Amino acid sequence: MCECASGIYDDAADTISEHLARISPLLTEGDIRVVLVKRRLAHNTPIEDMSEREIDLAEAEAYYKLCDLPVGGQTVKDVDGSWSHTEGGWTVSGENIKQWRQKYIDLREKWGEKVITRRKISIINL
Repeated sequence: MCECASGIYDDAADTISEHLARISPLLTEGDIRVVLVKRRLAHNTPIEDMSEREIDLAEAEAYYKLCDLPVGGQTVKDVDGSWSHTEGGWTVSGENIKQWRQKYIDLREKWGEKVITRRKISIINL
């Protein structure tokens, strides 16, 4: 175990990209790269070298990316004649998105960062 500025982590060699990947299996490598670029972090930066603020704001960006997932799910189903097999998949509910959004807001507000709000676009037929 390693006690860092941001808390206690099981693995002293943990990098920020590995840490972010553990937030949710729904975060893709591309999502994590976007977060790292936005926060100006290298993918192999050790957690122990980062401040609590840097880690929290990177996590906030990851939660924001999760909020972009569509509500619903995905599975893979194979069917061949008389047999079928379903594997893997994921399901995202509106409640999941609400919780991720709240975590995003909490982490941003903790450090006095502006919270990005989503705008609604109304289409009016004339």
